[in-house]
Amino acid sequence: MTSVRGKRQRRSYSCGPCKLLKIKCDLTLPCSSCQKFSREDKCQASPPQPPTESELRIIEERKQRMSRRKKSTSTSSPDNTTNNTTVGAADDFQSPVSDPDTSFIVTKVRLQHPNLSMSSKSQSPYQDSSYSDVSGLRDIQGYFEQRHVSFSLISDSWFTLKLYFRRSGEPIFGNLATELAKSFTIDQEDVNLLKFIYPNKEALCQLLMGHFKGFKEDLFYMMDYRLLVRTMLEISDKLHSTEYNTPLVINSIDARTLSLLLPVLASGLVTYPHIVINPRYKNSDILSSWILISKKLREHFKKTDSLLDITYLMVWYFEIDNYYHSEGMLNENHYEYNNLLSNLLFDRKYMEHIISTDLDFSTLGEERETEFRVILSYWLRVRVIELNVLYFQYKSSLLRSNHILKNSIVPDDKMLKFVYGFQGFQSDDIMTSIYCTARHYYNQFNSVTSHACIREVVSSYLKVYGNSHSVTGKEIDQYELSIKNNRPIKIDYETTSMYFKSQIFILSFVKWLTFLKIEQGYFPSLRFVSYLTSMSASLNHYIFLDNELHQQSQGTESLISVLPQFHSYYPLEYLMHACMVQQIFLLSLKVFVNREDNTDNIVDLKELYDKMYNKFMVFSNKFVKDFNSVNFRPRLYRAFINVFVDMNTVHDLIEFDSQLEIEEFFQLISKHIPDIRFYIDSYFGCKSTMINYLSKLWYLFSYIRKSKRSDVVKITSKINFTNELIMSYQDKFTGFEISVDKIEDYIHTVVDPVIGQNPRESTL
Repeated sequence: MTSVRGKRQRRSYSCGPCKLLKIKCDLTLPCSSCQKFSREDKCQASPPQPPTESELRIIEERKQRMSRRKKSTSTSSPDNTTNNTTVGAADDFQSPVSDPDTSFIVTKVRLQHPNLSMSSKSQSPYQDSSYSDVSGLRDIQGYFEQRHVSFSLISDSWFTLKLYFRRSGEPIFGNLATELAKSFTIDQEDVNLLKFIYPNKEALCQLLMGHFKGFKEDLFYMMDYRLLVRTMLEISDKLHSTEYNTPLVINSIDARTLSLLLPVLASGLVTYPHIVINPRYKNSDILSSWILISKKLREHFKKTDSLLDITYLMVWYFEIDNYYHSEGMLNENHYEYNNLLSNLLFDRKYMEHIISTDLDFSTLGEERETEFRVILSYWLRVRVIELNVLYFQYKSSLLRSNHILKNSIVPDDKMLKFVYGFQGFQSDDIMTSIYCTARHYYNQFNSVTSHACIREVVSSYLKVYGNSHSVTGKEIDQYELSIKNNRPIKIDYETTSMYFKSQIFILSFVKWLTFLKIEQGYFPSLRFVSYLTSMSASLNHYIFLDNELHQQSQGTESLISVLPQFHSYYPLEYLMHACMVQQIFLLSLKVFVNREDNTDNIVDLKELYDKMYNKFMVFSNKFVKDFNSVNFRPRLYRAFINVFVDMNTVHDLIEFDSQLEIEEFFQLISKHIPDIRFYIDSYFGCKSTMINYLSKLWYLFSYIRKSKRSDVVKITSKINFTNELIMSYQDKFTGFEISVDKIEDYIHTVVDPVIGQNPRESTL
């Protein structure tokens, strides 16, 4: 395993000649050796460098630590050394059932074993006397209190998994006492490396805070971070008390925890790269070593014969996904995603039983209820990752090829109510919105058979948007009306959560434009009007709140600067995505506006372009300035701002070019945007998907260019596709509402006349 290692480098104090000859130097100028052999001139040219007062102090402290260490080693009992293979006796295990409000790590199981208590351990001679204090948690707890999320909400939410026992007396996680008694040996190579790159107490808490700021927010519901911090400190204590070139023996639960901890630290370090772990090593090398050791530990726990094993593998992937995602490492993330699915299939019968689509939630007994909630909640997240990361869909995964996984349970009303209750994620409207979007997507597309007729397919895919509009869209419309009538607006957690919720909602209407390949032989007016109006509205909510905050603070604050006060950085990706698709839209529209001017089209493209472009440029200039002032560090955000700025440059290049076709347009942006590949993979999945997306835009704009203002293009029997309709959404927070009634009317008015009166004869 490649790693960063080496001995402590010693600064040379000798003069140049003595250093070259490797003889003792008395550090005078000139030194006695050079005087004796007439080398004064050379000694003057490269004089000795005596240690400074701070260096002398460090040397003295090092000598004292070594002295205490030798004394401690000589007086310690052989039974207490780290070579003892018995880590914890099973008799010492104390069942957490007696504590009904206990929080849990990984599967929410409080592992109450002797090694957990820091107060019972002797202080490591390498640590500061305050090292075992976990007061750094106050800052972490304060962060969640600011977000109106209780730091102990795991213990009192529906999601809490307590250690229930079956009637047979066996815990559903297997015999944890046996797990605690199992010893696990970290080899001496990794121990030596960890001694160099394991953070101290202050850095640990900073890194954990960085993890909170950079992670996907629902991860909080899967980990007990207080217990994680205690384990962090204990492992540090053990590392520092272990001799060099000596293996470290811990129990298997602590080994799993360490493997989870290292990706947590990695995501914290990419968020706060100013943290110094070891000044002798680059942070990039430290990150690589953390991930390598974490993977090495994970390889020892790939069995899936208990719920503890399965949930461990899932949570490990969620943490590594968080790190890879923030760094834009899509290939590595895709590999680990497939690796997770492959590991879960080791016990095929067990997994098939848990995630079967035939699962009847109403018949689940109480003694199995908690077990299934945990697995299904994690499995739901695995499904949503595959839905959100288009690169995974392009590269394919076992979810598409394995029949057990392909036909596994997907989000629906029964599942979400069973797993999350009726309230969804407590105090987390953002994740609730994401999961509801996934529910609508899977609900509709899994209800269509391969032999379904065109009418059914069109109706099914449009209902994805219709169901979303019926819940989230109406809520946002009511919210928009209330805040515009009740100024000034307080910028707080609820306000910013509603903003992200509306941004996710809008993106669902502009993201999957390639689905239009389903509708052939006619102009898909309903989907196009929702797309155009949603694109017009996509940044309006942000601009409104940003202007309000700018006025309230008298120009000292921006929305992008206050959002991290209430949320992690992760939801900002939805704003980034909105900016990107807006630019692609405007660049494509500009190509058609450059062509022969014609204001008599059914939609005035120049008027649409002028309104959207002027609004976007005001937003863009301020946004880039505000974004840079916040100084987002993860690679994902740095690459985003680079692409964002470069796209503005491309806009100037096509100012007078009216003959660009799709391939030429794509080549132009590829040539002038160095990070375009990163953007394509992150937001479209692959080049072909982006080309297909552009082809739908070219088709839309070409259709409009060929039309006349007098043409009647039906959306429903009572609503027409007109310029006035499109322009009326320039200042709204949402686009054209797609309701179930409108879908049926659209199909009857537009679709049925094309595919025939007996649509079931027309199959895909």
